[in-house]
Amino acid sequence: MFILDKEKITEFDLDKAYDFVSFWSNCYDYKIKDIDYEKELNIGNDLTINNVKNLLHWKSPRNTGEESSIINKIDSDLIININKFRNGELEENDFREIAKGVVLKGEVLQIFLFHISRSKEYPIFDRYVAFACYMHKKCPNKEANWKNYEYYKNYFNEIYEKVKTNWGGIEEEKLKKKIDDALWIFGQFLMGYYNCFEKRETENEK
Repeated sequence: MFILDKEKITEFDLDKAYDFVSFWSNCYDYKIKDIDYEKELNIGNDLTINNVKNLLHWKSPRNTGEESSIINKIDSDLIININKFRNGELEENDFREIAKGVVLKGEVLQIFLFHISRSKEYPIFDRYVAFACYMHKKCPNKEANWKNYEYYKNYFNEIYEKVKTNWGGIEEEKLKKKIDDALWIFGQFLMGYYNCFEKRETENEK
């Protein structure tokens, strides 16, 4: 009979990174109707208003409906600045202030604006991948915020550097999305069963 073992399931071993990414990415099946994430990234070209609206809706359908305050701020001036950042004409700190002006609450979508602008440098970040990072002892806590994001980028890039030779024929953006898929579904899995770990630890302390 099988039980979840916290120490084993959260073990971080880069020698097993290829198997980890292969297994967990195959479990990923997140889709939003009529939105093709890779196509909307428009790699090699400037992003459009529709690209940005569709990508934000792909990431957070609940917070990016047609009448949402975020979507209403996606205008031509913002797109100019997004593409300036995409093309290296705007500094990170300046773009962060712009992102904060678009997304007043919640750092996940602020970070997502960085991702869609320069996906190679800024991986997607949210509560699930933050949780995976935390459980692998690579993030100090499980919060999806800017402070934790710096730890997460190091964690993500460690995995990427280890597995990139295993997928020699795949484009960098596609491999990084595969890693994101794996960490997202793994984090979702862990979060779903985390209360089991906590209950077991509490019982052992009695």
